[in-house]
Amino acid sequence: MRGAEAARGRTVESARVRRAWAMRLRRTRAGRVHRAHAAYAHRSHVARVRRAEAALVGCARAVPVCGAEAALVGCARAVPVCGAEAAWVCGAEAALVGCAQAVPVCGAEAVWVRRARAAWVCGAEAAWVRRARAAWVCGAEAALVGCAQAVPVCGAEAVWVRRARAAWVCGAEAVWVRRARAAWVCGAEAAWVWGAEAAPVCGAGAAWVRRARAALVGCAQAVPVRGAEAASVCGAEAASVCGVDITSVRGVKAAASFGR
Repeated sequence: MRGAEAARGRTVESARVRRAWAMRLRRTRAGRVHRAHAAYAHRSHVARVRRAEAALVGCARAVPVCGAEAALVGCARAVPVCGAEAAWVCGAEAALVGCAQAVPVCGAEAVWVRRARAAWVCGAEAAWVRRARAAWVCGAEAALVGCAQAVPVCGAEAVWVRRARAAWVCGAEAVWVRRARAAWVCGAEAAWVWGAEAAPVCGAGAAWVRRARAALVGCAQAVPVRGAEAASVCGAEAASVCGVDITSVRGVKAAASFGR
């Protein structure tokens, strides 16, 4: 009897040991699998980021923009958007920092690029940005930073820049800039540039302003004016830039309120 009880005790003990070892093995295997999956996911993420950075940096291609061709510095990656869609590219998630990117949009839609270096709107003849110095932001941080070479806007397109933030608005024909580096008005005869060598204006002769000679730079609040009667610049009703009265700029028919 005692031998049977001892054998049963050994059997129970051995079963407990086997279960413990099996549990430990499962935990160990699960841990290995979990760690392997985590390491693979990390490596895959790093690889994707590196591939994206490699794709966005170091390539220069010609991308057609509204029937024109723009030689982009850095990267030429196209993000077409049709209809009323909008391409939102925010921060470093799309790795738009450090390279120029083409974002064509069909019709008269808008492209909002946050911390991006270039934005193009279809319906304009072309938009050229040198060294990725220009950025248009919808109520975001950085816009028109550095030395914007030339960004003509044609037709019924318009660029609204308020507090160094740029936003493309359709149906208007005016450009208001506060603390921005450049402003172009389509069909007008004036161009305001701070720190830029030259700013061509489509359909006009040209006005070259150098080194902070524009009255719209600095404390000029972006104030839309209906009927183009007046423009509020630093609290004034009108301002002349290089002999060009902005209140008499032709082609500026009406400017809707910001954000419209």
